[in-house]
Amino acid sequence: MKEKCGLSPPSLKKCEELYKMLIETVQTDMERRNYLNEHKYSVYTDKHGKWITTLPADNKEGRRIVRRNTREELERVITDYYREHEETGITLSELYPKWLELKRDETASKPKTLQRYISDYNTFLKGSNLSETRIKDITPVMLIKFFRNVTKYRSYTSKRITALKGLLSGILSYAVETGIITHNPALEVNIRGLPYKQEQIRYKQVYRESDVRKLLLHLRKVKDIYAYAIRLMFNLFCRIGELKALKWSDFDFEGRTVFIHAQVLESQEWTQEGLLPRKCTYSGQTKGNTSRGARYQYLTDETLEILNDLRKDMTSEFVFTVNGHFLLTNIFNRHLKRYCEEVGIPYYSSHKIRFYNASVSYTGDNLTELQILMGHSESSTTLHYLRNVHKTDLSQNFTRLGLQGSTDVEESEKDGNPSD
Repeated sequence: MKEKCGLSPPSLKKCEELYKMLIETVQTDMERRNYLNEHKYSVYTDKHGKWITTLPADNKEGRRIVRRNTREELERVITDYYREHEETGITLSELYPKWLELKRDETASKPKTLQRYISDYNTFLKGSNLSETRIKDITPVMLIKFFRNVTKYRSYTSKRITALKGLLSGILSYAVETGIITHNPALEVNIRGLPYKQEQIRYKQVYRESDVRKLLLHLRKVKDIYAYAIRLMFNLFCRIGELKALKWSDFDFEGRTVFIHAQVLESQEWTQEGLLPRKCTYSGQTKGNTSRGARYQYLTDETLEILNDLRKDMTSEFVFTVNGHFLLTNIFNRHLKRYCEEVGIPYYSSHKIRFYNASVSYTGDNLTELQILMGHSESSTTLHYLRNVHKTDLSQNFTRLGLQGSTDVEESEKDGNPSD
């Protein structure tokens, strides 16, 4: 290109610098004209030749008179004023799309997370008085009144309102970052104690042992890749992404073990028009702490049966593929739901299979082993997965309370001392 324009490198560089200066000058001039067009007060001269206009007063109500010797000097003052106050006068609804673009382009936020932000904003904030309030005017008192109004009819759970507070706090933190405000007022808001909708009892939201037995017996008759995948997931302590990433080379059939060390990630690109189709990517590491995530698991007789059936038609290095593509979680769950309906049991997603496996395997003294098998860094995470799926008689939990489990009463009565 340098040869075509006929310029030496130093001359070319100078031309590029001049061109850049020209572009910046044009952009600055356009910006100045926009600000001057926005200025609603008249510009005139007095009898002494001074150029005069009016601007809003600083830090108080009313207006102030501005005088300068030349029109150019006065226009510079007007431009500087609107440039300085452009951001400080921005409302929550005006900053929200900028913050959303930041989350999309400069953070690791997943499309599903972005969709939740959009849903929460549209549900709670869009068109509200708070959204049209200047950010610099938003106070903690204003925010707590907003939350009280949202929760007064107990229409939303604590989890949903906590997410809403996180959304507001995120936007206002961005306002601090960009210099619009100096402190995030959401940090001073306490939403504990507000009237929330009662959440469902957690232990009921997992499979029952009897239902799992019905489902697995039914799936033994179904020769479908998703049926095999569901059966295998009920036999391993793995995540759905880890199941999809399994390769035949990960299995040691002679030693009856499988090495879980990878996952398939699903992603969707977010645009202003919505979410694009899902894409799957193989990742050579598991979720969270990689030192804990990579782990071995035992192959049960049922697992070996499943794998031997699949090996008959093996066409890929991966265990579970459809036409050369990874399984999609939503399609997996769709099949799981259909199979649950066929045997007449409640449906729960693939993630709840993981809850079931941990719960049904817990004996009371094997938490550490379960933590390792689940690939968790902290035992507290494993505890979260333990649900009351195998305890149907609540009275069993009371057998050691009070005197019911004690021999003291019997011994006392033998000695002739009445228990009362």
